[in-house]
Amino acid sequence: MFHWLSGGCAATRFRHPAPHPPIGAVRTGAVHGVLATFLLVFLTVARASFGHAQVPYGEYENWTGSPATYENPMQWSSLNEVHHALGYPEMTLTKSADALEGNYAMELHTRRLCYMDSLVCYLVPGVSVIGELIINPSDLSIFTPGVPFADRPETLNGYFKYFPVEDDSARIIVELSRAVPGGEREVVGRGEWAYGDLMPQYNFFNIPIAYSSSANPDKLRIFVYSGVRNQEHPDPYPIGSRLLVDWVKMGPNVVEPPVGLSGPAPEAGLRIYPQPARTGHYLEAPQSGQQLTLECWDLQGRLVARQAHQSAPIAQWVDWSGVAAGQYRLVLRSPVGEIMGTAPLILQP
Repeated sequence: MFHWLSGGCAATRFRHPAPHPPIGAVRTGAVHGVLATFLLVFLTVARASFGHAQVPYGEYENWTGSPATYENPMQWSSLNEVHHALGYPEMTLTKSADALEGNYAMELHTRRLCYMDSLVCYLVPGVSVIGELIINPSDLSIFTPGVPFADRPETLNGYFKYFPVEDDSARIIVELSRAVPGGEREVVGRGEWAYGDLMPQYNFFNIPIAYSSSANPDKLRIFVYSGVRNQEHPDPYPIGSRLLVDWVKMGPNVVEPPVGLSGPAPEAGLRIYPQPARTGHYLEAPQSGQQLTLECWDLQGRLVARQAHQSAPIAQWVDWSGVAAGQYRLVLRSPVGEIMGTAPLILQP
């Protein structure tokens, strides 16, 4: 949701444990006021702000708005409202049917936007934030309060595809904060992820959250960018970068487990044998009484195969006969995407 503030509003100040690396900058050049100032303020604010509770609507199946104008994921906001109000025909956030699971994913586009009839145009990254995006019309400053959140997860993780242009890179920032006396907010934990290579199939991202305080947070902020190139750009220009994101969750840390085990070995909640295996193996997993999902990832972080797994009190046979020999990591997920366990897997010819 986006809205303008009525009257003045003092921006909430944040105490940070250390300066944030720059996300991007706008070269205003011969400024045509509103758009350049808006973009500069937005990125300045983003640069300065930035069982487990879960990310609201991180599966991107529910959307608000109208396909005839613009849409946003439920409880997520973007610059679409501003672009629509200024008469731009193309939005920087769209609903994509190219989803990892379910029907939809969130797709962010870096667009070329020109202010009204001005010849000054800009590359504007697609940006999405969780919760409201509030703009003060008196100075075009932006306030993003985030959403209530009181847990201390180890990571923010999910799946993405990325189609960069030139030297662009996608960026995701997660921040947990709490209210402190004096109307300020203290950053409790923060994580950042950047990626600049082509990734045409869904891949897993895992963002460790570094905590600078032992206090519990009360708010969560997430910023998702399709790129960091945000500058004045004359014709001709390349089509902007695209980032697809799906199934975003909070969870435990996912690390590359050791490989080369010679027998049954428990690893982060899972037990598989024989190890190494040929076409399959037995799996012992935490009992939940639910229909789970078992994923097989290679050591380059690519999702190779996925299958349903029914929780049971005894070991069950898992068939990977369609997977090539090699070293892999198994990830077991709950119906809402929470990671329930991981284990190494070696498949022999």
